[in-house]
Amino acid sequence: MSARCCQAEGCTEDLVALGKPYFLKKKICDQHMRAEEVHKAGCGDSLWRFCQQCGRLEPLSNFDGTKRNCPAALPAAAAAAAAVLPATVTYAMGQPRLTSNTPGCASACNPAAADRLQALTSQMAQMQAMLLQMQQSLEIARRL
Repeated sequence: MSARCCQAEGCTEDLVALGKPYFLKKKICDQHMRAEEVHKAGCGDSLWRFCQQCGRLEPLSNFDGTKRNCPAALPAAAAAAAAVLPATVTYAMGQPRLTSNTPGCASACNPAAADRLQALTSQMAQMQAMLLQMQQSLEIARRL
């Protein structure tokens, strides 16, 4: 099996010719990536399916029914998705508050993140007060 060819048994699709780097990286063509079951080259009669989360062919027994994600990949994917949620700024009674969108980020399981969020919230409040003072000074200067 060449690095340019699909890893499905008997497939001669040239992955470079498909023009999408993803297929070459995963070593599988579009047809076999979407197939319910695939015979993987060099693995005999065992059946495989492409896992959309893992990005590789997994034994068919790893999947629940016709799902495209193996159960082992789901918790890891959920954790990765939760880890990259950005913080947001909200305003309560005119005061800025920096909050994390990551579940549990500012809880006891991550006190360093909670401390950092508190420090940033304090800095934002100071900056907002300075901005308000500058706006008031500018308004007074315009009146003169």
